[in-house]
Amino acid sequence: MNNPATNASHRTTSLCDGEKGITPVDALDALRVAFPAWSVFRSDAGVFYATRRGVRLRDADIDKGLRQTVCADDATAFLSLLEDQTRMAATS
Repeated sequence: MNNPATNASHRTTSLCDGEKGITPVDALDALRVAFPAWSVFRSDAGVFYATRRGVRLRDADIDKGLRQTVCADDATAFLSLLEDQTRMAATS
């Protein structure tokens, strides 16, 4: 089956791997497109954050490993977190 979130995130991977000419703003825009269920931003300190849009996780969801907000210091780790959360949410 064709999963749009997975396919979009694969397009984002090259942006997160430091492709020449790609700015942090471009990478954030690509992540926002790839993960529309998340509000994605980068702090002044350069940390990437995402919080779920319009979803309040239950304790049972959190116990399964889902997170309301995720963060990472670099774009590659951040992309990995978002992909993991998307997979976990699809199976819960």
